[in-house]
Amino acid sequence: MKSCTSYIAKQNEKSILSELPYAPLTIVIPCYNEPNILATLESILGNEGYEQHLHIIVVVNQSKATSDECITQNKKTLQELESVKENYASNLHRLSVLDITFPSGEGGVGAARKIGMDEAVKQYVQHGKDGIIVSLDADTIVATNYLAEIYNAFTNNPKTNTLIINYEHPLHGLSKMQKEAIIQYELYLRYMTLAYRYVGHPNAFHTIGSAFAVRASACCKQGGMNKRQAGEDFYFLQKLMALGGCSELNSTCVFPSSRTSDRVPFGTGKAIKELINSNNELQTYSFKAFEELKTFFDMHESLYKITKTDYEAIVYNELGGLIKSWLIEDNFFSQLKEINGNCASLEMFSKKFFESFSILQIIKYLNFSHTHFVQKSGIYHAISCLPQSEFFDFQNPERLLLSVRKYLQKDTFVKL
Repeated sequence: MKSCTSYIAKQNEKSILSELPYAPLTIVIPCYNEPNILATLESILGNEGYEQHLHIIVVVNQSKATSDECITQNKKTLQELESVKENYASNLHRLSVLDITFPSGEGGVGAARKIGMDEAVKQYVQHGKDGIIVSLDADTIVATNYLAEIYNAFTNNPKTNTLIINYEHPLHGLSKMQKEAIIQYELYLRYMTLAYRYVGHPNAFHTIGSAFAVRASACCKQGGMNKRQAGEDFYFLQKLMALGGCSELNSTCVFPSSRTSDRVPFGTGKAIKELINSNNELQTYSFKAFEELKTFFDMHESLYKITKTDYEAIVYNELGGLIKSWLIEDNFFSQLKEINGNCASLEMFSKKFFESFSILQIIKYLNFSHTHFVQKSGIYHAISCLPQSEFFDFQNPERLLLSVRKYLQKDTFVKL
């Protein structure tokens, strides 16, 4: 718990909540302009097989620049949460509701999630015991074994720091256009995960704010949640993956909303809205860019203690044009030189190599390549290019998505 105590001291902020009974699991839910928070809570309350204390922290948030319509909805949400609070006042459950107003230009989902997670850490510091912080969204339903599977996964695997939880966007009750859009968007998310695994990157996990859980000690060791207005989950999880002890959890599931939304600059809701408005097939990164990246990653061990002359010979003679252009543009040898100067073993070099050529670096490479050299591809063609596509059912989009889900869920991806 030393990392938690040190982290809270650096934050230098008093607890908002009074001390509550120790709960091994704390669920943190940012909530902004959300009319369906009670459905999320009901799905949690309906869980089976978990018989420990549970603490739920809902962070209802807005800024001074928030529209009157959103403020009205937040007030209604606060009233609804107060009306059901007694349902969570049993010996095993606690529901805490935070009402947060940020200054104009500040706030957002990252800041709200950080407040909730920091409050969870403070509770664990007060008890002098580590705990598990579960990240969820206010428009997400959870499976009935959600709590038990998360608790058991951490309890049975003491070296696990982070769980990346299985997700499925609901496909029922949608209009035809909305269903087509969410299928394409989820296929895109899963295409990227499969492509990261194809190239051999150790951090090939999905990064969704409503689909992860982390030990409080690991959260603090890596500096806690950030305050980004969108993409906070991606950046936070990259830090946790660098720590190691990261594993998928496929034995349960969360069901994020499939609706359109303008609440964040990017993400599911905005992507769905843009797909519906454009009525075009989702465009994604060409598989060719991943093929060239894989060639480079496959030979990364040969770069250990390499000279500049030998490195340039590989880049110019053995690599494709896309990855070659990026390595030159990014001056990657300077990073490689620094890594080699600080690594006394091939194992350490490999670890540092992928920390340097991170998932964020891959995205920069992909954007560079598609800006200058190669066109994006329709999502269905991109999926068909994956080596795993022989296991997919291409009869129609829904069957394709179901088969991709099934393929990804059959094995558990782990980073030690």
